[in-house]
Amino acid sequence: MKHPFSSVSIITMLWLTAGLTFSCNKNKPKPGKAEVFIKFFGTAVTSYGYALEDTGDGYLLVGSSIQDGRLDKDVLVVNTDYFGNRRWQHHIGGSRNEIARDVMISAEGSIFIAGSKQQEHSDSSDFYVIQLSRDGLIQREFVYGEKKHSEEGYSIQLLSNDTLVVAGTVQKDDEQDMCVWKVKGSDIVWKRTVGILGEKEDLNQVIEGQSQELYWCGTAYRESGPSVDANIRIIKSDANGHMIWQYEYGKFDGIHQCGKQIMFAQDGYLYVVGSQGALGKPEEHLWFLKINQNGRMEWSKLPAGAGTGGTCLDQSQDGGFILAGYKSLAFSNPNPNENNSNFLLVKLNAEGDTEWYKDLGGSRHDEATSVIAANNGGYLMLGMADLYDNRNGVFALIKTNSKGEMNESEK
Repeated sequence: MKHPFSSVSIITMLWLTAGLTFSCNKNKPKPGKAEVFIKFFGTAVTSYGYALEDTGDGYLLVGSSIQDGRLDKDVLVVNTDYFGNRRWQHHIGGSRNEIARDVMISAEGSIFIAGSKQQEHSDSSDFYVIQLSRDGLIQREFVYGEKKHSEEGYSIQLLSNDTLVVAGTVQKDDEQDMCVWKVKGSDIVWKRTVGILGEKEDLNQVIEGQSQELYWCGTAYRESGPSVDANIRIIKSDANGHMIWQYEYGKFDGIHQCGKQIMFAQDGYLYVVGSQGALGKPEEHLWFLKINQNGRMEWSKLPAGAGTGGTCLDQSQDGGFILAGYKSLAFSNPNPNENNSNFLLVKLNAEGDTEWYKDLGGSRHDEATSVIAANNGGYLMLGMADLYDNRNGVFALIKTNSKGEMNESEK
């Protein structure tokens, strides 16, 4: 498939560097139709979009970007209308690296962003939380961390009474553990760490259940001789972070099973997306799991064929699911670079059966990191598009129609 980005001209690249956007859609929006577009944001030095939220009248995008003439990463926040047209954008940061990986919007319109901030005179980092107004102005900033440790923030949950749950990983000595902190302003209410001495754990997302319980989604890595195995790890804790149960999905048999996102669906079950197989290799598959609230796996699916990986999910308007991630180019490229990939979009019915899957891309590295089912029809993907063939790309916001296609007419 021809990459919709492959025709980007030098002029367009200059626009990107200036912080402007480019859209493949030149037509006036048609009432009642699902508008489709591709928009780019950030500089073409290095920009990576991680999280996407519906604001009620458009979209909010967060990630990181390196501005021209600088070496450090800043948080980049972009607000658009429903057609991807930028209303405002802000770079947030100083002389150290700041990265945003998740965002939530309160009922009052306040924006809460979680990520990481580099420690002074160190390569280590701390949890970083920013509260913005609906116009993107900084209201409060908080940094949470421990001496001699390095925390990376990946997930945020907005609870009642202005309390937050910030989750990610903590690196200490020769191990990396899952780490969840409940905070209120500058106060730490509690913090919980889960891990095994000398081993590695990833924690990519924490969500809240109907009874204020928390569900953690990540990956457990275990050394097995000369190799490292990995299983999806799901933990249920109470509202104070105390563990109720934990399960690992997969077998420590040399095959990686990695968990990326978790959600509650309308049927009350938990659904998890990730990947199964050697990461970045042709034998990797997007993996989709259904789990009950006691941790029992009801079923698992490999819905998108070989060479695919899942990073994000949402429930579609028909009660099914929309998944996104990446598709390896190792099968189709005559000179394959297994690190290169296309955006992947997968539509499933309520039983997890595949209805269709589509990929958008060319010969470079493109990957979706967030997906939502749009209220006005179609699907939104956010991620990185590598326009220079050097893995230093820009935010890419892609809106497809309800069939995952880049044309406006739907029959």
